[in-house]
Amino acid sequence: MKSVLRILKKYLGPLLTLVALGFLIVTLVRDWPLVKGAIQNADWMWIAIGIIGYWYYFFLRGLGWRHTIGLFGHKLPTLTAITIWNHSEVARFIPGNVWSLVGRATLAEREGVPPKHTAASLVLEALFLVLGAGLLSVVGLWQFFENKALFIGMIILLAICAGAIIPWAAKKIRAKFFADVPVPKLSEVVIGFWHYPVAWAAYALASYAVALAFYPLVPFWLTLSSAITAWLLGYLSLITPMGLGVREVVFVELMKNAVTAPIANVLSITSRLVLTISEVLFLGLLWVVTAVHKKAR
Repeated sequence: MKSVLRILKKYLGPLLTLVALGFLIVTLVRDWPLVKGAIQNADWMWIAIGIIGYWYYFFLRGLGWRHTIGLFGHKLPTLTAITIWNHSEVARFIPGNVWSLVGRATLAEREGVPPKHTAASLVLEALFLVLGAGLLSVVGLWQFFENKALFIGMIILLAICAGAIIPWAAKKIRAKFFADVPVPKLSEVVIGFWHYPVAWAAYALASYAVALAFYPLVPFWLTLSSAITAWLLGYLSLITPMGLGVREVVFVELMKNAVTAPIANVLSITSRLVLTISEVLFLGLLWVVTAVHKKAR
């Protein structure tokens, strides 16, 4: 089974990414005059606002991980924790699926955090990410379901399943991999979780600002919910690197009826591009802040 998963990640994931990106490129080329007009008329003020919004998202994600690693008895300074988180996240651009984990474990170990504790924090962080994105997706998609009773029933069913599966899975994972890692208090886990819905709200609003830069008539709620749902499905597609391709195709499918497929393609690709640029700029900002902080001491 492990060999099959390894093959899927090595070959099928990149293949699916290429197919998805090929679909987007074909659509962009086919409707290039419309796409070119949207790019040429971009409002740079909204792009700048989007970058600041993504910075706030990165900041909250870093704070979230600081709280998460703190659940295992390691109270890192805020700047140190955010820097470790950001540096390890940038490592996911390197081919392979382990560099982010290795990077965070290595950097955290320099601060006295055992690698196994870092690994446990990453498992908990992944759960928080999915639950936080899922929560905001539900809020955003609510208005698009005509049958509200069916929608509520589906959410209740999913909540019951999650409530049954997550504790069982957590117990099994801990017994197999983290038996010697301290168990966090439930109240502190709940407090730590709320960093993530707030972070996703910042991410969604930043994505909306970027969309406004290229298409001023973009619908508010649909853009917010589509951005988060697309990220979530891309994240859950474990065989594609960074959800690349999957995230863009999902976003286009959710948005195309409201803004046309070519514009949805522009919005999906430009939001990914601005997000990546924002992450690099945030890394530079952290470097400057760290240098100033060291000089002041």
